[in-house]
Amino acid sequence: MTSSKDKWLLIVVFIACALVSTPSSAMLYVDEKTAVNIGLTIFPPTVETDRDGNCFGEGVDLFRDIFSPDKYILNIYCATPARVYRDFANGQIDITVNIKSTESLSQNVLFSDIPYINLQVMLYSNNLQPNGTIAAIRQFNYHGAKQNLIDKGYMMLNQANSKEAVTVFWRGGAQGLISYKMPYEHYYKLLKDAARLGAFEGQTTAQELVTVPSYFVVNKANAQAESLLKRINEFNQSRMAPLEDENL
Repeated sequence: MTSSKDKWLLIVVFIACALVSTPSSAMLYVDEKTAVNIGLTIFPPTVETDRDGNCFGEGVDLFRDIFSPDKYILNIYCATPARVYRDFANGQIDITVNIKSTESLSQNVLFSDIPYINLQVMLYSNNLQPNGTIAAIRQFNYHGAKQNLIDKGYMMLNQANSKEAVTVFWRGGAQGLISYKMPYEHYYKLLKDAARLGAFEGQTTAQELVTVPSYFVVNKANAQAESLLKRINEFNQSRMAPLEDENL
């Protein structure tokens, strides 16, 4: 016959086992979430940073739509191309955005089925500074357009980002500028509004070199890379066109 003391002991053991084997709803909620690290190159106006370094813009909002907070813990930061490429190679970034021909990306990647955006590579020139130099971003190959210009004898004045490259061009530090159209027009407007275009205003020409699609890029170093890519592709399919052509 079981004593009263033994009965209480059995009840306590039963409750303890139930607590161990059945996680609480709060614990289950946290465990089911997937952490995703997004690293984006600053590319205004779709990707920008405020004074505190926080990312904002249409491109940033799109990632928040893809990876809803009820299922994902999303960490987004925006930086220069050099830092994004380095952190992607080191496995610190799970997803970024880029063109397929970017040499600085590792080969251990997965690309989305549908492009994120179509980019226009432009060559801007002025006739008042014919010294054979072209401002560009150091880490960008512009789908081979940069090398084509080097092969023609032009010298690249490589900068860390679009803002620096555009500023060098409009200050007369280079005869030309190779740039994606969208960030160029963003910084051009800022310089014009600040009356900082100088003697070159009205003296420039623009030539489209190539249009190239840019894709969501998933790092295969992440154990859940296939799942992340599937989520991106499903979202893109539901929208059909994630973003419009940058020329529109």
